[in-house]
Amino acid sequence: MQWYAKTVEEVFRELHSREDGLTASEAKQRLDEHGENRLPETPPPSLISIFIRQFESPLIYILGGAAAVVFLMGEWIDGSVILFILLFNAIVGSVQEGRAENALRALRSLVETRASVIRGGVEENISDKCIVPGDVIELTEGDKVPA
Repeated sequence: MQWYAKTVEEVFRELHSREDGLTASEAKQRLDEHGENRLPETPPPSLISIFIRQFESPLIYILGGAAAVVFLMGEWIDGSVILFILLFNAIVGSVQEGRAENALRALRSLVETRASVIRGGVEENISDKCIVPGDVIELTEGDKVPA
């Protein structure tokens, strides 16, 4: 739907809303009907996928190729050292990336954004998860637009 091309009256009509906003009961009914205003969370990447991702660097390919050449030359110790370094690098990178992912998820759970909406003619400050279709959102300069 191209909401930007419609007049305010058309938007209110299509969303069954009005200038003084929804009533509390209408907002609750729409929240029950449509669910919270947020994207579904993606599951965290598995440790195996994080580990495999560590080998996707061109530098790793060069080191792997160097290890293969060294093995072909019969230098087993040098080739083993290069492979050990590649494996060690992948393990350390996986642990660090896993910890960073966990820290990011923890930070996201702590942050709650809020929005000003007009409900029943009164401006309320609510969690942006509780915004429903038909809410009249009050924006001021510098506000983040809840989507």
